[in-house]
Amino acid sequence: MQRNYYRTASAGIEFFDRLADLNMIDPAHRDIREVYYYCMALGFSGRFFERSERSVLERIRLDTYQLLMAGQTSRLNDDAELLSPEAYPEISQRNTEVKTGRWTPFIFGVPVLVLVITYVAMKLDVVSMANHLVSLI
Repeated sequence: MQRNYYRTASAGIEFFDRLADLNMIDPAHRDIREVYYYCMALGFSGRFFERSERSVLERIRLDTYQLLMAGQTSRLNDDAELLSPEAYPEISQRNTEVKTGRWTPFIFGVPVLVLVITYVAMKLDVVSMANHLVSLI
């Protein structure tokens, strides 16, 4: 598609060159930078497709994110900015106490029970073998 419409095959290189050329202050460029960030967040790697270059790609993605978030307030505090505010519980409703699982007695009890049953079975087996040997003598 790139070759048909733009007569080039260097989008992987041009992508990062154009990202580097964006002005950090211009609000119009901020919107464009956001689109570039979404592309990288969705998996576009361009010229950094090799495994050895993944750290460079991750650094560029992180730098782009930090530039986008610079001076931004948290959108989680503003219900108008959330896509579906009812999905987020209010802070007072959040359960902060540590729950002890109902599986805790089983996690500790079952191994102890297995050991006790094994001990009793082995003891009965050894006693019966000893009685058998005594009867042979």
